Amino acid sequence: MAAVAFLAHQTGAEAAHAQLEAWLTHPDVTVRTEAVDLYGRLHVQELGRLEETPRAVLKRIAYTEPAFPPRFLARRWLHVAGVPVRVEPPDGVYAFKASLGRASRTVEPRATQSLPEQASAILSAFGWGVDHLYEFALTEDLRFILPDPDDEAAGVDWGFDEDDEQEKPEVPD
Repeated sequence: MAAVAFLAHQTGAEAAHAQLEAWLTHPDVTVRTEAVDLYGRLHVQELGRLEETPRAVLKRIAYTEPAFPPRFLARRWLHVAGVPVRVEPPDGVYAFKASLGRASRTVEPRATQSLPEQASAILSAFGWGVDHLYEFALTEDLRFILPDPDDEAAGVDWGFDEDDEQEKPEVPD
């Protein structure tokens, strides 16, 4: 699928564009998810602009797609392009099952909560603090890691200072 998107990008081949668009309505949600991500990458230009036709396609997916991952990615690409996307449903609540090993919790965030707010709710449900990275995985290859450890504005205390010289324990011979 990535090769078809690359071909569409490099050559503008109509057949490649048509195939990528056909995958947007594929019966398998995994195929639709990957197709939406590639479609967004192909059409959202460097300065965040999005032409009228791809904008309409992504809006259709963002508002009518029944599966969460492709709908989420369509909304993400619209956001990257600066297109406002209304929350659907605005008063809605989503139920997620968060799990780690055999431990699991059901968390029900509001539709208006951001990923960091949802992550906080999940961490609270387990009784954990925010002292480490966490990620949301839509597919094997599509992961959102928060907070970004390179983003000083995130305000997370990682528990170490890179400038501090720390004594290393001696290792016996």
